[in-house]
Amino acid sequence: MGLTVQIEGRTCTYSSPDELLSILEEPTYMLDYISDDEGRITGICFDKVNERDIIGKADSEQ
Repeated sequence: MGLTVQIEGRTCTYSSPDELLSILEEPTYMLDYISDDEGRITGICFDKVNERDIIGKADSEQ
């Protein structure tokens, strides 16, 4: 059983963990975990984040 991996909302396949590591090195991606009803991690999502998203969120929390 493997994990479901989504990048920008699209399910992707990968042939080696090195491919995912290259994505993790990009500073513009945010990592989210997907869990089942029992709290077990079943997948991970990578969503691209830009500076405007971060600033806009910080402004709305004040």
